[in-house]
Amino acid sequence: MKTISQAVEELEQIVDVELPRYNIPYKQGKSIRIGKTIVRKSKRNGYMVIDTDANATVTNAFSRHGAIAIAKAYNEGGNTSRYQQIDQTVEKHFNDSVFYNYGIERTQDEFRKVILEDRLELSQEAIHSALESLEKFILTIQR
Repeated sequence: MKTISQAVEELEQIVDVELPRYNIPYKQGKSIRIGKTIVRKSKRNGYMVIDTDANATVTNAFSRHGAIAIAKAYNEGGNTSRYQQIDQTVEKHFNDSVFYNYGIERTQDEFRKVILEDRLELSQEAIHSALESLEKFILTIQR
């Protein structure tokens, strides 16, 4: 009969061997690993995607979803520009949402307030849609 520590060691070995083959993201410490890439939060640039083989930064992304999708596409040898554009859409609509919220809080004009609330709702829907498409790509397993 195996002890719990032996079972944990076997599970760690399986994870270390199998996960890089399938490009499944997993958290390790403060970073997220996907195959040969690491995604880390940056103080200035959102999230950094780092290639561990080349020991170089691949790109920066605004959102965690965008960085993970870019890292996955990079590992699969695919085109990362599509996911960078989606990430830029998330960034644009996030900034727009901040602007609209500020306007809603400060304005006294009810008509302007209604317009800003409508624009805020559209921006939040665009963010949700973009993040959903990134998640769909991230969770699709390629063999």
